[in-house]
Amino acid sequence: MRHLLHLHLTLFVVGCSSDGEPSTVSQATVESWARAVCFDEKAELRGELDSVYVQSMPCAAGSVLAADGAGVWACADPVDLAPSAAIVNSLTALEADVSALQSAAPFVGTLPNLPGASCLDIKTKFSDAPSGIYWVDLDAGSRANAFQVYCDMIQDGGGWTLVQQGVPVANGEVHLCQSGAVGSLDLSAASVAGPAKLSDANINALWSTMREVMIHYDQQNVTPGSARYEKICKLDFKSTFAWNTTFNASSVTDLDTTTVTCFVGSMPSITGALSDVNLCGFGFTAGTEYVIQSFGNAYNGNCNGPTHAGAAWLGPGNNGCNMTKTFVR
Repeated sequence: MRHLLHLHLTLFVVGCSSDGEPSTVSQATVESWARAVCFDEKAELRGELDSVYVQSMPCAAGSVLAADGAGVWACADPVDLAPSAAIVNSLTALEADVSALQSAAPFVGTLPNLPGASCLDIKTKFSDAPSGIYWVDLDAGSRANAFQVYCDMIQDGGGWTLVQQGVPVANGEVHLCQSGAVGSLDLSAASVAGPAKLSDANINALWSTMREVMIHYDQQNVTPGSARYEKICKLDFKSTFAWNTTFNASSVTDLDTTTVTCFVGSMPSITGALSDVNLCGFGFTAGTEYVIQSFGNAYNGNCNGPTHAGAAWLGPGNNGCNMTKTFVR
């Protein structure tokens, strides 16, 4: 051990003077320092300078003993590991750039090759997603069949997908009591150019197990265009309920609760199911008011001439024409 240490210490040719400046020391001095370290009864060779060594080779205040890459020990200023102001500024600027890129990057639903599963899926992944038009892919497979939908990201926490719009029309052939898609939905918050809906299969695919339906209802709006919704209300169905266009098929037992939750206007609780062969899907009485998925082409109502074909309902009866937007979540 002594011989190995002696061979190694022949590299130590620079020491420190009392004023902390580098000075040349003899081999004997270096060996005496080493002996003070290695053979002091209370010291251990720990691979670092012992306090005895440090005391025998003093540095000026503020300096420390340090070895360079060649193993030469000398007094030196302590290494400042704190980043410089320039480095801090650069890191801050980089963080700002990354944040800007993240906020500008497209998120799920904003591109056809980056679709969501539904508006609720998009809202769940990006809580700040605003209302508007998004891309969805219902089979989670090829994105070639992705399509655009309108999402309400505001009401009751958002995540609502527009699946149907209703307005009475004179042409009874244009009605919503069909299992396939009808017309083209107006991808806006209010516009209703005519009756339209997604296919029953797509509506059921867009529904989560929450099985909620929200209807925006505008009474007495004869001219298609922008609506002024007096009622915006929600129905809660059981998780096993499926959207369908079967005539006269509703039952109160399909509901998870008979309470009708309204965000605009008000509605009484559901009191019973409607029985009318001219109504398709769900149809309920709510005190003196009605909630109807849609009317078939044989229903003649009081709408200044046209039938109620193509319409839905959320409110008192005998109120003439109306305009609706129906969403699921």
